[in-house]
Amino acid sequence: MANKQRKDRRDASDWTAAKDLVWPAVNTLPQAEAAAQSGAGTAFAVAVLGGLIGGYCYFANTTLAGMDSSMAISGVIFAVLGSGIRKRSRSAAWTAAVLYGAGFVWTISSTGNGNNLASGLIVGGFMLSGFISGVRGTSAIHRFRAQASNGG
Repeated sequence: MANKQRKDRRDASDWTAAKDLVWPAVNTLPQAEAAAQSGAGTAFAVAVLGGLIGGYCYFANTTLAGMDSSMAISGVIFAVLGSGIRKRSRSAAWTAAVLYGAGFVWTISSTGNGNNLASGLIVGGFMLSGFISGVRGTSAIHRFRAQASNGG
């Protein structure tokens, strides 16, 4: 009986860790800071990948899975947005989430049911959840600051 309870507790903690990775709690200021940092990290990851792909396509004068050198522009945009999210800007977090979400939807709809659709959905979904965490984190930080300034 004790082993089953231990296993159930371990399964529950595994689920909690996975849930916190995709949808972190923002009930306290440190949790909100961590969620905002997740959004900034996601923006910087998108920026680096966009810059690398764009640079490669530019110098190799080619396209890579339908992407071209204009990905470098996307990289710069997400680097700027990541800096804004790191400074706890709600508008930067929302802009990054909306831009990435729109690009994600457009990419999936234009890809159809190709070979890379499943992996694109998984990776894109995780990236989108990082941006949503950034929105939730920055919004919670501003809410906590407003409560502190109002004496609440």
